[in-house]
Amino acid sequence: MGFHSGAFLSQASGSTEQPPRPPTKKSRKTLHVVLGTVAVAAVVLAAVSIFIIPQSQSETIPLTYNYAVGENMVYNATTVSSSTDLSATGNPAGTSTNMTETETTSMQVVGFDGENYTMNYTTSFVLNGITIGPNNGTEMINKTGYVTILSGPGGLGQFSIPASFQKNQAKVGESWQFPMSELGNSSFSLTGNETLTFGNIQNLNVPAGTYKVFKINFSSTGIMAYGQPYTMHARGNGQEYLEFGTCRLIESYYQGGVYYEVNGQNMSSSTFTQTMLVNDTKP
Repeated sequence: MGFHSGAFLSQASGSTEQPPRPPTKKSRKTLHVVLGTVAVAAVVLAAVSIFIIPQSQSETIPLTYNYAVGENMVYNATTVSSSTDLSATGNPAGTSTNMTETETTSMQVVGFDGENYTMNYTTSFVLNGITIGPNNGTEMINKTGYVTILSGPGGLGQFSIPASFQKNQAKVGESWQFPMSELGNSSFSLTGNETLTFGNIQNLNVPAGTYKVFKINFSSTGIMAYGQPYTMHARGNGQEYLEFGTCRLIESYYQGGVYYEVNGQNMSSSTFTQTMLVNDTKP
């Protein structure tokens, strides 16, 4: 998780090394930015116990995904959002529509070919008291975290932040800054800037247990998606906690806002999403 499960260039701050341009397919980065900014709101965070592990700022974080075939991970996500139609007749500016969504996603690792893991997932959610699902699908995730959806609407890609790493390691305190683009489609373009900062290594307690994790702070600024018949401006920030040594998503938070114009109507929205690992069954 995932926001993860999105064409970018990434440049590590303070380094002359330029990582290669990633594939043009959507990764968790793009899925997070586009899908995570459609709603709006605020949610009460569940209590989480974090214990800082003494460490050096130069400590290395391995950025390689490692799963076990047969393991099953269950995540709960809560999204609270608010949106306002600024131009609709009978709905004055400032009158908002609020929504709360809770979602459960079960992901099972069913195969590994030496580079790509195959995941089957089942997702169901409750939106304003109405249950939708379950929906099933399959996706592949490679050792860098790049996700390819094979069937279905997408698993944790909609929850997690940029998770397709362009290098196989990072240092605690290191920042990556890069532009985002999704060009070459005459009906849709996405521009903006993304910053990732690798934080402390910690022990994190969630319902599934206690995990050694590393933190990633991220922020998206100047995000603009435009095409026919809409234009969207967005911003967002949050944190993601990945298990040290496996990059398994343990917990993430995302908050953001969006202003968009569709067919002459002006809309404003904001959202807050929390995703947490609640069960992890090993083979």
